[in-house]
Amino acid sequence: MSLKVSSRITYGNASAVNVKQNGDIPEVLFTATPGNSAEALWFCFELFETEPDTVTSTKIKITLKHLRNLSGCTNALTIKPVYQPKDQQWFRMKSGHPHVADDGQTSVSWTIPYPSPSTIIAFCYPYGRPELTTTLQKAKGYWHQDAIGISPQGRNITRLSNSYGKVSGHQAGIYIIARQNAGGTPGSWVLDGILQQLSRNKKHNFLIWIIPLANIDGIIKGDYGQTADSMSYAWGEPPLKHETLLLQNDIKEWGKRCKPYLVLDLHAADGSESDGIYSLLPDPEQFAEANREASTWANVFKQALGPDYAAAEFKRTTTTTNTTVNDFARANMNCSSITLNIPYANCNKTIMQQKQYREAGKRLADAISNRHSGDAKNDN
Repeated sequence: MSLKVSSRITYGNASAVNVKQNGDIPEVLFTATPGNSAEALWFCFELFETEPDTVTSTKIKITLKHLRNLSGCTNALTIKPVYQPKDQQWFRMKSGHPHVADDGQTSVSWTIPYPSPSTIIAFCYPYGRPELTTTLQKAKGYWHQDAIGISPQGRNITRLSNSYGKVSGHQAGIYIIARQNAGGTPGSWVLDGILQQLSRNKKHNFLIWIIPLANIDGIIKGDYGQTADSMSYAWGEPPLKHETLLLQNDIKEWGKRCKPYLVLDLHAADGSESDGIYSLLPDPEQFAEANREASTWANVFKQALGPDYAAAEFKRTTTTTNTTVNDFARANMNCSSITLNIPYANCNKTIMQQKQYREAGKRLADAISNRHSGDAKNDN
């Protein structure tokens, strides 16, 4: 038996790796590295056997160390990573077994089938350019792809659009951003469902611009991306991040070519969040009008998502000011803007697989279309 662990893969992240032979079941211990972030959470690595002929075990124990240091991981039982044996589909793990050491350090372990010949393990289903390409191919040319600039490490920041519109255009405009925080893969999977539904319905009455992989450098490197100066909290003018500057300029251009209707920001929830998808609204005492606008959208989205996906406490308040895309959109576009946070594993009793994330996205896409149709009728 010669187990090896590699984080030198796309989206790779794993540190402090230790492989042990504990009786009949080998154990791989690891933790998530913070990379360039203040916090750590995301992990993704490949586990493989270099001498398969000597394997006698059918199972292996995976142990995540330093749990209390990972972002939002307050309940070990709600953390359910995913794994993919070579040439197979992804599987979601069940609740693990937490352990508190004498010094208070907490870890949590799961048992999965032995990795023969190899298995990829991740905090949640990875999502990057290959997954996006597959969805775009199914759309059969509905989405235009354009680079709005390059990342600090020279990668294209891609925008999708159903049309470029025209300056002083009168279409209602939708602008969507996902993955400002690199490790927020649930936001990407929900966006995947939105993309599929919009391309199926071909809603030409909208001008839709979308940034699917905003923090592309962090995504590929396997960063988590949640920090005080991360993209999501860097929206002042001038912004703290180059990628944010690109998004600000693109949103302004979009705003010239439509009647801005909604800016939607898709994020992941904290590591242990399991109540369901929820919205972040501006403080009603400081920003009463902005809160009312976002609250209306929150009501629409909660009803559309239903109890399968929406948290009971769907409207939650953020106290940040002038630092997020929502603040920027309201100040510069004079339109509604809202953030949705999506859990990594559970929406209450619903176990989130790729199918469930996409279904939530489909419902959100339909909710936007249905509300706009209702608003248009009322205007007439």
